[in-house]
Amino acid sequence: MPETHRPTARVVAALRSIAASGQGLTLSQLASQTSVAKSTLFPIMHTLRDAGWVVYDEATQRYRVGPGMYELGASYLAAHSGLADVKAIMTGIVAACGETCYFGRLAGDEVSYLLAVDSPQPIRMVASVGNRLPAHSTAIGKALLSRQRPDQVRRLYPHGLRAMTANTITNLDVLIQQLDQVRREGLAYETEESTPHICCVAVPLIVGIHAVAAVSVATPVFRFTPEKKQLIVRLLLDAKPKLERIVAATPLVDEAG
Repeated sequence: MPETHRPTARVVAALRSIAASGQGLTLSQLASQTSVAKSTLFPIMHTLRDAGWVVYDEATQRYRVGPGMYELGASYLAAHSGLADVKAIMTGIVAACGETCYFGRLAGDEVSYLLAVDSPQPIRMVASVGNRLPAHSTAIGKALLSRQRPDQVRRLYPHGLRAMTANTITNLDVLIQQLDQVRREGLAYETEESTPHICCVAVPLIVGIHAVAAVSVATPVFRFTPEKKQLIVRLLLDAKPKLERIVAATPLVDEAG
């Protein structure tokens, strides 16, 4: 496998950090997050700004996602038309439960978030398409890992499990036990393991024997009543067979392996 081209990797890292930030990043913040010197980042950001991939806010001195990123995303959706159908189902889930819905796939040991529909509630989990989180710390990640054998899971984490919060599982044996439960029950859960005050429920989308994607609902802990949990579980399980038919017919399945 060819080595990573470092200059290109810096561009990718910068765009990912800005996309995940929500409010944009200053050059200093971007340098800190990407571990790339400001002097190296400055011409990269200047070029991305001129190309429309990012915009620069003079008042806040922050770089934010530009229209070029939106056009790229729209092009991706057009090429993978099934994702528009997935998003329509997610929109229905959000309308029914009032909470944020995510759709993602596994990228190594992380979840790559491809689609999100925001909750209409003033206090909510803010969706960040393009963001990545360690799979072991999220319900959607556990759903995606649930079809992997224990030895495959262990190979994904040769250096152990990173703690995102005080509640993140950091014991591989505990994670593997949870994944076995997800495989048996078809549902994955997490409470404040990736983000404080947020809990999630997820279901894997199975094609053949693989979990090629997953969908989750995230809600603030204070709204996660037994009634809300029951509603979310019902909505996800009802949507699961429809979503599986869509992803089975979408090129995304081949990319997800």
